[in-house]
Amino acid sequence: MGLSSIATVCSNGQISGILVNVPECAHNEGDELRVGLDIALVIPTLDHLRTSDYTPKPARVLDVQFTLEDAYTAHALGVSKQHIADLMAMSTKNQFYKVARELSIHTTGAHSLVVGDIVLQVNGHYVQGIVDLASFDTDEVELRIVRNGKELTIAVPTAPLCEANIRNVVCWAGMILQEPFHSVNHNAVSLASNAYNFIHDNGAPSVAESYHDNMFVVEIGGHAISTLDDVVQVARLLKDPKQAEFNAEVAANKEFKSGTIPGRDVKIRAVLINGDEIVKSIRTNDHYYPAWQLMRGPRIDDNWSFKEI
Repeated sequence: MGLSSIATVCSNGQISGILVNVPECAHNEGDELRVGLDIALVIPTLDHLRTSDYTPKPARVLDVQFTLEDAYTAHALGVSKQHIADLMAMSTKNQFYKVARELSIHTTGAHSLVVGDIVLQVNGHYVQGIVDLASFDTDEVELRIVRNGKELTIAVPTAPLCEANIRNVVCWAGMILQEPFHSVNHNAVSLASNAYNFIHDNGAPSVAESYHDNMFVVEIGGHAISTLDDVVQVARLLKDPKQAEFNAEVAANKEFKSGTIPGRDVKIRAVLINGDEIVKSIRTNDHYYPAWQLMRGPRIDDNWSFKEI
């Protein structure tokens, strides 16, 4: 029920066009309608954005996942007959959008949407389709909802789209972590932490025993993990104090015995995207797989900065 697009690429690597998915235009479930845009039409718009002083506001979302309910179910959940009649006069779909899942692990306060809420109106206008709930350019929106059978009007804060806004990446023991992006939030059974592991370095200590991607790290070496900052702090605590001395000896071409590479025996606890919990023990390798962090500022043209942890 969301917007998506596909780029068509020539054999030389150049993009020749874009196929944009248009939601709610298909007549049958599973059908998709896409509109093709030649790249010659897109380039002038991109050139204008690059050369003008205009800066479009980043898209913001409600950070929840919706499910559809028909008029009968909506009425049973507290939606009045008048609301149903008003919506039927505007739309042939006669569907209501109920919150099925909160996608953020951050608490946003009493005015946030909760599971079970049915959204009737956005800023005073009836919700006729998912496009009315897809994205916004303001920090909050006014929603008319039904919660536990009662109608409420609440000002709900919106959240920036994480998917296109990755600004912090941490690597520890060859395990690369970032905040979970929205497609992860939509598919995960639960959001166990804000330190999401989506890929490993080849041959990394984190894959020596068993290979798992798409997991939320919740504990490293007995230390609880909730954020990427927690990972950075634990990486500093677990860093072998002999690493600098060992690196200097290797740089001087000195021989070293097997098993003397700086590292520690560490236990990791994580939750997979399907909700299963795993525990694995690894031996870190601070020489070949040192911890590092990539960060960038909040502006769209900010560069990345790299540092070893």
